[in-house]
Amino acid sequence: MHNNWLVGKTTNAEGTEWEFQGIFDNVDVAVSQCKNENYFVGPVILNEVVPDVTRTWPGAWYPKNNTKPLWVVCDHSGSTDNTYKVSALYDNEFDAINACINLNYFIGPIYLNAPDHWPDEEWPGSYYPSK
Repeated sequence: MHNNWLVGKTTNAEGTEWEFQGIFDNVDVAVSQCKNENYFVGPVILNEVVPDVTRTWPGAWYPKNNTKPLWVVCDHSGSTDNTYKVSALYDNEFDAINACINLNYFIGPIYLNAPDHWPDEEWPGSYYPSK
C-alpha cells in the first residue's frame, strides 16, 4: 500500500528534470505543498525497488493540472489469462484497496483522456493489495 507521497517540481518544459520538494505520509498535505502546475505528487513505498527502466510514474499526478488518477478495482477470479472484470471505480487509492474482498482482486490507476491500454507490458501502477 502507498503510504508516503513525494512532492517534486519539474524544472524543464519536457518534465524530464525535477527537484525534490519533500515527502509526506498524508496525500492531502503533499498536495497542499504544490504551488503551481510544475509541482507533482507521486506515491512512494519504503524499501521497494522499482524497475530500472524509464517509464511514467504509476499513480503520480500534477494536482494543479487536475490529473489525479481514478482507481479501478478489478476481479481476476477464474481467469487464466490477462482478462479481468471491472468491479468498481474510486477517486482514491485507500477506498479501492478496501474494496478488494479477496486475493483475486487488484487495483490500478487510470487517467482521464489517457490511453486505455499498454501494449506488451503490465498495467503500470496496478497491484494486488492483499498479496
